[in-house]
Amino acid sequence: MVVTRARNRAARIKAEEGPFRILDLPPELVELVFEQLAERSPHTLLDARRACRTFQAHSIVAFGTTYFEHVDAMLHPLSLTVLLEIATHCQLSKFVRNVTISGERIGGIVDLSGQDDEQKLKDLQTSMEQSGLDHLVLSDVFRKLPNLKTVRIDNDSFFFDDETVAAARCGRKYIVAENTVRELDYDEYGFNRAFGVVFSCLRKAGLAGKVDINIQANITDQALQYHDFFDPTSDDWNKYFGTRVKSIKLSRNLSSSWSLDLLKSVPNLQKLDIFIAEGILQFSHPDTGLFLWPDLQHLELDDASCPAHTIIDFLDAHRGTIRILRLQGLELIDGSWRQPLQIIRSMPELEYM
Repeated sequence: MVVTRARNRAARIKAEEGPFRILDLPPELVELVFEQLAERSPHTLLDARRACRTFQAHSIVAFGTTYFEHVDAMLHPLSLTVLLEIATHCQLSKFVRNVTISGERIGGIVDLSGQDDEQKLKDLQTSMEQSGLDHLVLSDVFRKLPNLKTVRIDNDSFFFDDETVAAARCGRKYIVAENTVRELDYDEYGFNRAFGVVFSCLRKAGLAGKVDINIQANITDQALQYHDFFDPTSDDWNKYFGTRVKSIKLSRNLSSSWSLDLLKSVPNLQKLDIFIAEGILQFSHPDTGLFLWPDLQHLELDDASCPAHTIIDFLDAHRGTIRILRLQGLELIDGSWRQPLQIIRSMPELEYM
């Protein structure tokens, strides 16, 4: 009889308690649940945040680190406006560690032919450039991001989602309708005014020399003029920016004076990626000789040619630091791979090849 009454009482209490709710957990555990959800199913995290304000509050860390650690914007008012909204958000701005400024131009790399508002979007970009509004907005953005660590500059990441960088693309849906992007002549990738704008805005924001720089540039002309990108021999560059460059990806005319001077000016380079190099790679500057980077950890060479002694000397000089080595379509124009492979086998820090 006693056992029966106890069992009935336990069943009654359980019925009154109802189903287990996630919010019955301590707040710290609720946050951990959302962190796991973000890791395993980011889209489900978005659905969960729509459920209620309490879920939004408990998932802000998971949401911010998943979607806003890296943001990508182009020099267009619709994109920079969204970037500014993120930078001025009292919560989301704290999660932004990396910003990419991409240099596409409407009517250039991206073709919006057939899109109803093509001319309007193009005019907005031109007007912004002529007025200097992009300098004002981007300077303000940099000032308002308290945890900014890295600024990345390239010329195509904003439009081509499957290329190079995983980031939240600011305002993309307001600019590009579905199925309207196509790649134009490769020479369209050559000029990129984003370099000059970014470096100017970092100075205005007081961040010159205080954040890391990652660079991706396509050198379409062997006789490239320094003003097409920036002058890597200038006192300003060497004082504020050259020492903060950690990653460089270059393609096409790697033997141009601009690219050689750039590589000469970055003593703390950690990652070098060379892609579709025209001519012969030498890994050296005509004035200072072999490039030496004490912190080089990642080397990727794709579709290039070089003399055997050049790659031998370069690999030997960096055998103690390289952790990741990717060689694809690398042709030796003389000699053999015997000695380069011997050096590679002796690399003490190599984790991936």
